[in-house]
Amino acid sequence: MNEEASVLPPPLSQVSALSRDDDQLTQYFVGTEKYQNYYRKVFTQLTPTKHIAGMNWGALVFGVIWLFYRKMYGYGALVVALLLILTVLENIFQFEAKGVGIGVSVSLGLFGNSLYKKFVHEKITQLRSQVQSSDLNQALEQAGGTNLGLAWALLAFIFVAIFIGHFA
Repeated sequence: MNEEASVLPPPLSQVSALSRDDDQLTQYFVGTEKYQNYYRKVFTQLTPTKHIAGMNWGALVFGVIWLFYRKMYGYGALVVALLLILTVLENIFQFEAKGVGIGVSVSLGLFGNSLYKKFVHEKITQLRSQVQSSDLNQALEQAGGTNLGLAWALLAFIFVAIFIGHFA
């Protein structure tokens, strides 16, 4: 009898409690207001086979700045590095890669929610293994959320770079 009990799925109440816990942790990481108003609905629409759940207008309009705003620094640095490499290759081989910035923004607009969901779940898993459960909510709030100051700084930097490039 004990062998049969181990093969049966857990009771429904345990599964629901686990998903409520994950939902709560995701809310702490993303930020309560933004999660309640936008990301909860979007995250439930995303599945392992469905990677697009509507357009993320912030990612579409602000592109790579949105990655840094949402504290996805590794992804943001990767996109910036690829754009810089492409710029260097353009100068070396004398060609123009028109529309790359627009392509990056459209891709982030379409796949940004999926990328962010993956990032959130990876960070929650990482913090669960590194932080005591009593400190987990606070650690999630600090690691997640947004970085508005960095987003503004990057936007200002881009405007200054464009200004210098145009008038230099």
